[in-house]
Amino acid sequence: MVKPPTGDIGNADIAGLDRVIDLSRNRPLIEVSQQDYNIRITSWADVGPPLTSLKTRTMSTASKLYDEADKLKEAGDLEGAVAKLHEALEAKPDYALAHAALAVIEQRLGKHEEAIKNAQRACELEPDDAFSFTSLSVIYQRAYAGTGDTSYIQLAEDAMERSRKIAAGM
Repeated sequence: MVKPPTGDIGNADIAGLDRVIDLSRNRPLIEVSQQDYNIRITSWADVGPPLTSLKTRTMSTASKLYDEADKLKEAGDLEGAVAKLHEALEAKPDYALAHAALAVIEQRLGKHEEAIKNAQRACELEPDDAFSFTSLSVIYQRAYAGTGDTSYIQLAEDAMERSRKIAAGM
């Protein structure tokens, strides 16, 4: 295996990771700046396949894919937009904005369960965001309108109540 040089390897999305420690020497192998997710390799000693196979897809990649999805949506290619948003979520699974956008587009396509799942995930990722819960309420309302399933009515009301509480600081 050819080992790359030490130094800056660019941006990466490694949620919650401050550094990887070489336990045998108690020194950092990789340090991650929480501010901008820059990664700096401090040592490649004893780095084996599990660490070197770590995917470092970037937030900028997810953002670019999101922007491409938005353009596809505006052009009327909803299925293409869904595909791009799935790519964005492969790059960054916890990308709340992509989950929210996917929920809206899936709702337009009549994919109510998928839309609800993504709207719920956006709320899980942004539990203090009133708009996410308002959006979830709308998704439930449209699911009711599309299916006639009355169980969505209470869910819509609950999501809207949560939105109001968040907005009121409760």
